[in-house]
Amino acid sequence: MEEAQEKNMTMGSLSIPSLRISTTRLARLLHESCQFGATRQWGSTSPKLRDPTETGMTRLSLSDSDQLVRDWFMGYATSLGCKTSIDQMGNLFAIRPGKNNDLLPVMMGSHLDTITNGGRYDGILGVVSGLEIIKTLNDNHVEAEGPIGVVNWTGGDAARFPKMSVASGVWAEFIPLQTAWGLREAHAANPQSMKQEIHRWRAIIVQVESFAAYFELHIERGSILEEKGLKIGVIQGIKAHKWFTITVRGRSCHAGTTPFHIRKDPVLCTTKLVVASEAIAKRFNGLATTGQFAAYRGTVNSMAHTVYFTLDVCHAQDDILTKMVQECETQFLRIAQHDSEKGCQVEWEFWAGTQAVNFDKGCIASIEEAAADNKVGTLWRPIVGGAGHDSPYTSHRCPTGMIYTPARAGISLDPREYCSPEDCALGANYSTLSFLSISPTGRNSERVIRLRKRRNQTLFANQPRLNFTMNSSQGLDDFLLSLERHYISGEFADAVINCKGQVFNIHRVVLSAHSNYFAKALGGNWKESIERKIEIQNFDPIIVQAMLCFVYTFDYNAPSDDKSMLFHAEVYKFADIYDIPALKDCSKKKFASAITDGWNTDDFPYAISEVYKNTPLEDRGLRDLAVAVARKHINTLIGRDDFSKLLRKTADFSADLIPFLCGGTSGHGIQMAHGHPHAHPQGRDVCPNCLLPKRTVSGAVHFDTAAIAWSITIDIYG
Repeated sequence: MEEAQEKNMTMGSLSIPSLRISTTRLARLLHESCQFGATRQWGSTSPKLRDPTETGMTRLSLSDSDQLVRDWFMGYATSLGCKTSIDQMGNLFAIRPGKNNDLLPVMMGSHLDTITNGGRYDGILGVVSGLEIIKTLNDNHVEAEGPIGVVNWTGGDAARFPKMSVASGVWAEFIPLQTAWGLREAHAANPQSMKQEIHRWRAIIVQVESFAAYFELHIERGSILEEKGLKIGVIQGIKAHKWFTITVRGRSCHAGTTPFHIRKDPVLCTTKLVVASEAIAKRFNGLATTGQFAAYRGTVNSMAHTVYFTLDVCHAQDDILTKMVQECETQFLRIAQHDSEKGCQVEWEFWAGTQAVNFDKGCIASIEEAAADNKVGTLWRPIVGGAGHDSPYTSHRCPTGMIYTPARAGISLDPREYCSPEDCALGANYSTLSFLSISPTGRNSERVIRLRKRRNQTLFANQPRLNFTMNSSQGLDDFLLSLERHYISGEFADAVINCKGQVFNIHRVVLSAHSNYFAKALGGNWKESIERKIEIQNFDPIIVQAMLCFVYTFDYNAPSDDKSMLFHAEVYKFADIYDIPALKDCSKKKFASAITDGWNTDDFPYAISEVYKNTPLEDRGLRDLAVAVARKHINTLIGRDDFSKLLRKTADFSADLIPFLCGGTSGHGIQMAHGHPHAHPQGRDVCPNCLLPKRTVSGAVHFDTAAIAWSITIDIYG
């Protein structure tokens, strides 16, 4: 019965609140991937102020730098337990097994290659966030019903081989393989074909079957989200577009001797054509853009005879796009032959185009519901994309969904392209919730995505009658959502907490269910019960807010990943003092994740100091975590001044660390101040590394664990 209930558990709005992407870790992983191909520092040039992440990227498809990041991708994915493979277009696939691996995988991804002097987010965010999502699932011991994975598409940008998203197009059976293989690199003295570049890496190539669904997280190539103050764009589809090169031929003549009525000025004609294309696009609610313009051979006092310009026309509907192009052709002919530029010739050359794409309704719904249910609220909107991506191709073969994150100032494909770490993590969070929640419709719609959580989570710690678990009720998600709404609205609140002047509305029954302390204070003949008011003055209001968020939603978040170790330690202290076991357990897990990620930051020694100062000796919850992480990285930490100061000032921590470092040695036991026995070979007057007397090794540095333990002991106990 329990197994059946577990199988039926799907990821709702609050079912598994611990699945949160680490903002710091995602940012670190993204910039780690950008070590290959980094170029053009755009931030401060001062060596002291320079930020190594403020660079552009030049990582052309299948170049040497692209191969380095591809090797990095495969290595990291393998370390996460994924099975990796490569297909005949060089696309990389990393698939995490699920419970039933006969099912098709649900995939995330984008491309790791860039244009020349591009940015650090376009494409890269989609791939790296997929890896971070798998890492988060591993950390939380979540098993998907079927396999999930990440794909890195080859040639996402057309900077080297002149066809955008060509490899995903081949995978989708939309572009012929031989056409793609035959593409030759542009702007090269000895141009290689795409087939030559794929095969020079001598990879073992396999044919990868279809996906159950595909999701792509991408930085917006525009400014809609930022201008509207929004965080998430749910892409409904991609506009159809057509690209043309237009040639306008006139007659070169002298500027000072040729009257207007006999001129054939191609520059003036072209400007009128560009203005006309914009007016037509606006009338059809579409877009028209001229990005390149070149005039030959004019001078300051003579007219050019020929102008070349590009025209990009796009619309969300194919039939209207066709009408826009027809209208442009008609108006261009009229302007060139019958306007003031009588006699100019206009020639059209079509060289690229795509049809409009509508993404899968089930995938769209899963993204929208994840955004609506998980505190983004109204900070998202549906968008029809206007740029080329891999997703339009994948939609021809499997259900596809796409998410945009904001681009600062709308800048993309540029070294200054930027999306904040918080916005990147938010997009990754809703990617996670989307592909783990609702089954996509359409082809492969029989694929059901469910989760199995290997750990039951007790909802209320205090009253036994409320001790049911996360998978014990079909209506549990609705109940949790109702609690959250009451927390946000304050409806039916019947008491308050006052913390340093900040007042929080509370429901006595909710707090009492979590905490024996609050149950007694609010239920007995006490001042708090009579006044229905609890005073908490020994903690910051933000800690109280975190506690309340947890008791209503069973999760909370640190306000900043940069200080999360300290924050979670403080929440743990609060939970201990006010007897909230479930919060104590939650904060311990969050502290474990934060300290594992942040051991090499400046906050690590201070966080340990606070843990040992604020927890009693017999409470080993956070102390053992601190010791375990310090032990793992001791060879690095021991060389840091702040860690050495921590060892000298926090004797209990040092004493806890020593027995782990000396594990397996034998010798004379030493009883430390707090009662833990510690052993050192040959007594305390001999260095365990070189067996020389203490005075002989004074000031020497030993980097094996026994010597480190020796140094700590000498520092503390003389």
